Amino acid sequence: MSKYPSYNVYNDLIDDIEKLQILRSENLEIIETDSNFINYDNLILEKIGSNMAVLPLDFILIQLDKLGYAINLVNDDNSHWAASVDGLQNISGTNEIIDISMMVFIESNKWKNTPKEAIVTFLRSLYDEIDEIDETNENDDI
Repeated sequence: MSKYPSYNVYNDLIDDIEKLQILRSENLEIIETDSNFINYDNLILEKIGSNMAVLPLDFILIQLDKLGYAINLVNDDNSHWAASVDGLQNISGTNEIIDISMMVFIESNKWKNTPKEAIVTFLRSLYDEIDEIDETNENDDI
């Protein structure tokens, strides 16, 4: 049996996460004022975390961006990767794309061998139940 979900299961997973994002955006004002309301952020993080091995990296990054995490995925030119939200940069006050200067702070224990491992490490700082990823997974862009 394959370790990868069938095409339909995979599409259902992507659809589920995108539907949660829509529900989250539609109910954001309620979520911020009612502590008893469904925490869509946690539901989305749980879905992503329990399916790290099969979700494409770009999809994961886009979903985290929608949750408000401005993640910097950094390479150190020695084949190490890290994901961080800690740093300094100039920003545009609009949606205009501008030139920026950036400084990212990364602790030495955050450097990993793959971009996905770096994202897993970042996610674990938010949510402890992130599944281990299969480092032999050569089909990272399902």
